[in-house]
Amino acid sequence: MQLTSNYNLKKPDGTDVVNITDFNENTDIIDTQLKKLNDGKVDKVTGKQLSTNDYTAAEKTKLAGIATSANNYTHPANHPASIITQDASNRFVTDLEKTSWNAKETTTGAQTKANTAESNAKKYTDQHSNDDIAHNRYGTATGTNALVVTLTPAPSKLVAGFALRFKNTTANTGAVTLNVNGLGAKPIVKNGGVALSAGNLKASGVYTVCYDGTNFILQGEGGGGGVKSIQTGSVSLPGGQTSYDLTITPVNASKSFAFVNSLGTSTSNPTNYYMTARFIDDVGKSVRFIRSGSGTEPMMVHWKIIEYEDDVTVQKGITILRPTETALPSTINSVNTAKSEVFLNYTTSANDGFAQIINGRLSNSTTVVLERKSTNGNSVVNWAVVTYPS
Repeated sequence: MQLTSNYNLKKPDGTDVVNITDFNENTDIIDTQLKKLNDGKVDKVTGKQLSTNDYTAAEKTKLAGIATSANNYTHPANHPASIITQDASNRFVTDLEKTSWNAKETTTGAQTKANTAESNAKKYTDQHSNDDIAHNRYGTATGTNALVVTLTPAPSKLVAGFALRFKNTTANTGAVTLNVNGLGAKPIVKNGGVALSAGNLKASGVYTVCYDGTNFILQGEGGGGGVKSIQTGSVSLPGGQTSYDLTITPVNASKSFAFVNSLGTSTSNPTNYYMTARFIDDVGKSVRFIRSGSGTEPMMVHWKIIEYEDDVTVQKGITILRPTETALPSTINSVNTAKSEVFLNYTTSANDGFAQIINGRLSNSTTVVLERKSTNGNSVVNWAVVTYPS
């Protein structure tokens, strides 16, 4: 008995007895294999041919998972920028940034502009430096008390710190205002806000003023001694004359003090050579000299009248030191002692040399003290406390 090579079907030899069982077994094997073939076949579709490629179960499963109409995808013509990941080496540039970059000056162009700017600046500074009049703001003031000045170039406005020099045409007779290029009349005052007095501005005098936002401040006032005028002279008193009235150019008596030195011709009675001097009228044009003793001997009197500026404070008084007194205080308005001086002149009946010498000093800001070394005779002291502006 032989078997087939594929399905082991029995093939009886010529000498074998045919057995119906073998025949049935062969039939069952064939039926089984045909059933398998039939179950795994692919039906033929009209108009189509069968593929020569075989598909695995996995491949068929994958194909079954593809959505309907999946092959209808259309790739978009544009993509939003947000889908791109940027980094340090890859960045988008906006139109505004590109415009800004393109507007940057080239190296050559920048240098050309810098050279032009430098040339223009030098031209301006050279012109400014060489224009002494415009640089220093100088002009001529017309008028007496209402001064007018026209500057070239004209200032556009007055600001604090604005300064100018002007040549005055006419001496002032009272308080003064200044109008610069029609910007408005502003008062000219001294340091401390004191208005000008008659004659403070001389004809043909050149003055400097600085605007503080309200007034023009006359420069050089209050820092040069505060002296407005000085008159000096000498007069000879004959023997027997104890006083002398002197006429001077009128001054402000409340701002003035008379200084006097005397020289006698004999040493027999030195008391006769002490002398006082004081104003005897309110208008400040008459000064009276009075000497001690009988005045029997002739003497020479050298005098000086100092008139102080309005911003200088002058306090004056007359104090009598009696025979029992060596010192006598007088109360004054408070002053800055560092800016004040005490001046005096006096007569005395003392025949003691220590009593004849009198000193004046400020013991504090409100007290002037007149003192001498000994008590002898009466001494009449004209004193003044002069306080200069800060």
